[in-house]
Amino acid sequence: MYIEGDFTASIDEANYLKSVFSESDSGILTPNPDYSVSMSNCTQVTMRLVELGILPSGANVGDYLEDHKINISAVPNWNMTEMQNLFRNTALNYDQFIIQTSN
Repeated sequence: MYIEGDFTASIDEANYLKSVFSESDSGILTPNPDYSVSMSNCTQVTMRLVELGILPSGANVGDYLEDHKINISAVPNWNMTEMQNLFRNTALNYDQFIIQTSN
């Protein structure tokens, strides 16, 4: 799903996380001691990154989600379904977003 806004902080944080866990010189991936299936899995980390964004209205995405009673779930695909319902699209890019929201 596509969300309009400024996600510079999200991208910066994602790049930071990538650098922390990038491959070492030996080619072995650095273990992620913060990973937890129930508290910090990939879907939860992704949602935390999205929450750093700013919507065109100036609202923080995290605050907007909280205002709409959207809580981060550890269950795969749950967050995506909630976000698609809230932002009313299933677009994978801007062009699809325009088509889906121009009605």
